[in-house]
Amino acid sequence: MDGKVSRPDHVITSMEMANTSHGGSVKKEAHDDQMDARTELLKMVMKNLHPLHLVDNAALKALVKALNPGDPVPCDSSEAQTQLRNMYEIKRSEVKNALGSAESVVLTVEKWNLQSSETYLTLRCHCIDTKTWARKCFVLETTRLVEGHSADSVVAEAASRWGIETKMSVVVSNMADMKDISLKKWHEIPCFDHILDATFESAAHSVWGDKWHRLLKKCTNIVDFISGSQERAQKFKEQWSGRCRPKLVEFPQRWFMDKKWPVTLSMLEWILDHKTGIDKLLLDETNSELWITPVDMTMIEDALSTLTLFRNSVQELGKGFRPLSEIIPFLVEMHEKITEDSSVLKVELAKKCEKHILNIKQSKWLKFSTILDPRFQLSFADQPESTKAEMVVELMKIGTVGSATRASVPQPEGRSVLERYLEQEPLQRDKNPLEFWRDQKNLSGMAPMAQKYLTVVSTALPLDRAFGPELYKRQIMLEPGDLHMMLFLQGNLTQP
Repeated sequence: MDGKVSRPDHVITSMEMANTSHGGSVKKEAHDDQMDARTELLKMVMKNLHPLHLVDNAALKALVKALNPGDPVPCDSSEAQTQLRNMYEIKRSEVKNALGSAESVVLTVEKWNLQSSETYLTLRCHCIDTKTWARKCFVLETTRLVEGHSADSVVAEAASRWGIETKMSVVVSNMADMKDISLKKWHEIPCFDHILDATFESAAHSVWGDKWHRLLKKCTNIVDFISGSQERAQKFKEQWSGRCRPKLVEFPQRWFMDKKWPVTLSMLEWILDHKTGIDKLLLDETNSELWITPVDMTMIEDALSTLTLFRNSVQELGKGFRPLSEIIPFLVEMHEKITEDSSVLKVELAKKCEKHILNIKQSKWLKFSTILDPRFQLSFADQPESTKAEMVVELMKIGTVGSATRASVPQPEGRSVLERYLEQEPLQRDKNPLEFWRDQKNLSGMAPMAQKYLTVVSTALPLDRAFGPELYKRQIMLEPGDLHMMLFLQGNLTQP
């Protein structure tokens, strides 16, 4: 390509006639338009994680030509690779500068699978702007987890590359095997969705034992049995044609047996919605192994009642990354809702919730973040006076580290500023706790501590994905380096 954009002669001629002294601006405008087209094409490729050679595709070239006969395809794959690298390097420098000015950061580690066999880690860094108190999230790296290379070492190496190892105190992960993080003096906090998964799974197994897992397997086999045959699938759809919402006739994607409660909820809802059609089809096929028994129905209805409560409670939290301070209030209030019902499953779940609440209230990070959230303060503290004493000690400690200009907070002053904070009227639940701290000039002595603890998020990935029925399982044909740069730019191009 020669770098020029071909335009109809009458367009250039009319512009030249308007002002011949602006001939250079015509070329500049053409060049700018071409660069805009290249950028937009690359953004489309990145957003959908397409391979870069898509821009060489003959069908795409034909489409571009049909839409605008005067312009060629903005770039080829080699040019796209160069532009992707340039965009990445520019944004990487911006992100590194932003992290350099942060007082404290939190790293989240999301483990996900590609093509069901390859495991990847996506690392994000969270911080709070020291001036505006705006929460910021930057995607740092996406890397394939290969044999012999642990997640712990990936995190440690990334923290060193980005210069944040001394600013990190916490790693939030959706993995169960990050055992050596504590050796790096970083505290690991499990992803909140794992807490709910473990709580429900433990309760269901305590009540129903192996029957529960056999039921989940049966439900998966029912969907496979119906959708696996074109004849059965068509027969099933004809039974439901015009009798239910269109989306209910569609077969869902095959569920992965990964014990995620949103996946289980989605599957059981589909089975219950189609119970009549399933029974008729299985009866016609005389497949008794997949028949849904009265015992199965009792388990399905009890599980749905409980998991629907989970879903409704989670939806109240909102989307994106939510602060760690919301976990204790969430579990306490959900426990109250569960105890309103005397079903066997909910009684057992209430016991499991009590145990989890008791355990997490011992965590300094969960306890302090909840109190430093002006929506909650001491509302969920079991021993307010001893907790306040612990916070004063922590306040003195934070005052002596970090910024070189930060002065130590004497104990009397620390207790005084803490009491002034606790005397404030609690914020309404729909208010932003960070805006409270931004505007409270008389509580500036507590600001570093509030910033440190309120930076911590509750999940390793955005809440709507953490609790969504469709998990991060993709079929992507990308080179690892391109995948890393695309996900980096996807996550960071919207940052100011």
